[in-house]
Amino acid sequence: MADELKDEIVDFIETSYNPLSKEHKFIKEHDWTKAEGLKKREQEHGLSAMITDRAIKTAKDLYKIGQADLGHKDVKKTMALCLKVFDLYEKRYHSYTKSQNWDKFLDEGKDLKEVEDEMTFQNEIRGQLNGFKRVMRDINFGQDNNKIEIRTYKDIPIPLSMSAQIEEKFPEVKQKMEKLAEDVTTKTKRGRKKNT
Repeated sequence: MADELKDEIVDFIETSYNPLSKEHKFIKEHDWTKAEGLKKREQEHGLSAMITDRAIKTAKDLYKIGQADLGHKDVKKTMALCLKVFDLYEKRYHSYTKSQNWDKFLDEGKDLKEVEDEMTFQNEIRGQLNGFKRVMRDINFGQDNNKIEIRTYKDIPIPLSMSAQIEEKFPEVKQKMEKLAEDVTTKTKRGRKKNT
C-alpha cells in the first residue's frame, strides 16, 4: 500500500464519496419500511434499492482499481460508507419481513390479493438482497483477507467426498472453486504450464 493514492483512485473517491454520503443520509432519514400502504412502500423501497445498488457498484469499482490500497484511510473510509448503505438495507429487510408477516394476513381479515401482493413484494426484495450479497462476497472491504471460513468439528479438514454437500450448504465455496477453476484454465490457455 502506497502512502499516496494513484490519481485514478483519488478522482474516483472525490466523485463518489459526497454523493454516496448524501444518499446514505437520505435512506437513513427515509425508512421505506414505515411507509403507509404497499404501493408507497414499494416506491420508497425502489429508491433505497437503487441507492444500495449504486453503493455496491461503487465498492466493486473501487475494489477493482484500488485493491492494493485497501488499507489506505481514504479507501477504507469510502468502502466503510458503502458497507453502511448495504447494512442498512439488509437490516431493514429483516425488520420489514418480521413486521409484515404475510402468513398471518388472512387471520387478520385481509384478502387473498393482499397476501399475494405482499408475498410478491417480499420475494422481490429478498431477490434484490441476495443479489447484493452475491456481489458483496467478492469484495474485500479492507480486511486482511477474503477467505471463506467454515467451522468444523475439532477443526478436522472436510473430506473431498463431502464437497457436493459443502457446496450446497455454502454457495460461496462453489463460487470460489469455479472462480479458481476459471483462473487455472485461463492461465493454462495463455501458455503457462499446468501443475501436474
